[in-house]
Amino acid sequence: MPKCTFLNIRKLIIKLHDEGKVSREISTILAIRKSTVNNIIIKFKTTGTLEAKRNPGRPRKTTNRVDRVIKRKAISDVKKNAAINARELREENLADISQSTVSRRLTEVGLFRRVFVKIPLISKKNKKDRLEFAKRHQHWTIEDWKKVLFLDETKINVFGNDGRRYVRRPKGTRYDSRHQIHTVKHGKSSIILWGPFSWKGVSPIFKIEDTMDSIKYRDIILDVILPYACQNVPRG
Repeated sequence: MPKCTFLNIRKLIIKLHDEGKVSREISTILAIRKSTVNNIIIKFKTTGTLEAKRNPGRPRKTTNRVDRVIKRKAISDVKKNAAINARELREENLADISQSTVSRRLTEVGLFRRVFVKIPLISKKNKKDRLEFAKRHQHWTIEDWKKVLFLDETKINVFGNDGRRYVRRPKGTRYDSRHQIHTVKHGKSSIILWGPFSWKGVSPIFKIEDTMDSIKYRDIILDVILPYACQNVPRG
């Protein structure tokens, strides 16, 4: 029976009781047990309300102040996980709580456990150069870009992977710099593949052996880039 119907029945029981009817009569009229009618009348006289008492459940282990501290710790240092924050709270005598409790509090405030985004490490100078390049070429047409030969490379791990690290962050902040882990190319146990591509398509892929130096780069220019460019990239 819906909650609102139970409340209406309680109100009707009190109304009939106020009209002078005894519990036995109310029980017969409403087809309810006499003991239930008595309990409702006694509760109303004691508490002055007909609302059902809510089950409080298990007491919350943190106060509002501790909840705010947990959130502040997670935001101030995003690389600290829930276990570290729980230990710090115990050391500071703020709360003796577990890692899972900290995780639940962070989820409640919208800080979800996510994997750090890995991006290539870019210096301040390179960031500035890239922005200037974008501004200079923002009005280029498709015909302009058809004359450009792009170069790119990728690293492929031979054994295993680079692993994962998690971070607590709100939604929509995936590319916030605080939620990223910088990576450096040419790591161990991996191979490097390199090659140019243009409007016409991609060139044969070239595998870089050992460390790239000026001589090796010159050979790649002569043996890979120039033959491809002569056939696929227009003059100018």
